[in-house]
Amino acid sequence: TEAYRSRGAGECASVHDCPEPCMCEGSVVDCSGKRLRDIPENIPSYTTELRLNNNAVHKIRANGFFKKLQHLNKLDLSNNDIAEIEDGAFQGANQLTDLLLTENKLKDVRNKMFGGIPNLKTLMLRTNLLTCISNDTFSGMESLQLLSLYDKPYYPYNERCF
Repeated sequence: TEAYRSRGAGECASVHDCPEPCMCEGSVVDCSGKRLRDIPENIPSYTTELRLNNNAVHKIRANGFFKKLQHLNKLDLSNNDIAEIEDGAFQGANQLTDLLLTENKLKDVRNKMFGGIPNLKTLMLRTNLLTCISNDTFSGMESLQLLSLYDKPYYPYNERCF
């Protein structure tokens, strides 16, 4: 059996750990452009970067999926059909620093959507269908350094939104 040492995870992994139809190299799992409607269940626990961009994912569920991905640093969900992210969906992704949600169909974002990712530094939300971002949406995200919201459609002023 061919094996490799995953970068930064401190454990050995077999190339057979890579979920179909994804490609894996080291601790990077690339499932981009595979027309996936859901996130594959069997993503290896040593994954540091998960590429799910250019698929057909509609919803991110709060099902505890990210709790097993303790080493995940970067999650690319850009260019999907994501219209809903359940509150706490990313709970347990404690090492996640980069979350890319560009070019989806999100209409609103709430504070609890991003709960459980204390080290998030980059949040890309540009080119979505955002109609309202409440003033407390990003409160408690002390590590956040880059928030991208450009290409947001204009909607009439609402004092609860910015």
